[in-house]
Amino acid sequence: MHAVLAFLTVVLVPVSALGLLVIMLAPRSRGRLGRPVLAGIALGAVATLATGASGLLGGGRAGMEVADLEDHVTYGTTLQVLVLALLAAALAWYQLQRMAARLPLPENRAVPPAFEMLAGIATLGIVFATLITVAAAWSSGASG
Repeated sequence: MHAVLAFLTVVLVPVSALGLLVIMLAPRSRGRLGRPVLAGIALGAVATLATGASGLLGGGRAGMEVADLEDHVTYGTTLQVLVLALLAAALAWYQLQRMAARLPLPENRAVPPAFEMLAGIATLGIVFATLITVAAAWSSGASG
């Protein structure tokens, strides 16, 4: 079960985070892709938490060395924090954009371009950190 949930995490989180970058950079896509992207991030967060829980329940039976298991758990915990941060940031950004869309021009720019750029950079950072953490967790689990 842990491997299936880990696979969901590996697929959903990076793909959804990249989708977030798309809707940040292409405002016209927000109406069509906004909710599916947020749902993907939310499902990725749930999968990440479930992966951690299933790993803790079955990790001792996997035959891993204690040091490898500790590293693996550390990577998993780091990933959970990153994904929950991504979800919180995405929800806040999306809600600000929706509120801004209801305002008349030019006041409808609720999120300044600099903040949007920083949010995009942070999202990319989370995507890369996720990929690195997943790779590290996978290799620490595979070496056991």
